[in-house]
Amino acid sequence: MVGGTGDAFERANPILSFMGKNIVHCGESGSGQVAKICNNLVLAISMIGLNEGYNLALSHGMDAKIIADIFNSSSAQSWSSNYVGPPGTKDYSTGFKVSLMKKDLGLAMKAAEQAGVKLPLGKMSGALYTLLEAQDNRAHADKDFSYIFEYLRTLNDKQ
Repeated sequence: MVGGTGDAFERANPILSFMGKNIVHCGESGSGQVAKICNNLVLAISMIGLNEGYNLALSHGMDAKIIADIFNSSSAQSWSSNYVGPPGTKDYSTGFKVSLMKKDLGLAMKAAEQAGVKLPLGKMSGALYTLLEAQDNRAHADKDFSYIFEYLRTLNDKQ
């Protein structure tokens, strides 16, 4: 996701191709950043929704693999559901960090404020990632952002 003039993009594209395979010119300068934070806003909301579903299913005694198979073969299927796999099986030590997702959600909220746009789910998602990052003296800040599943489980009345 790159912003800038078309000419600048064409000149930079050969160098950018060493950094990744999916290079998209998003428009004028700043557009790439907007696209990135919008993408991560949707990703955070999707990840939280997926893991709320997993939390509810497991709390009712469903088998983790069965509910994951259902989600991955029905309308709940998403990049997040494919990425996480059955709940509780993800290695949280690698991947996109909780602290980075919190940062990007903060950038999305700032961009929304500048544009006069309300993001109620974005605001709630940012609050959840802020709480997760701060939990246990920041013990989870460097874990993969899908660790939100474990945080949501701590909120249950019954463990």
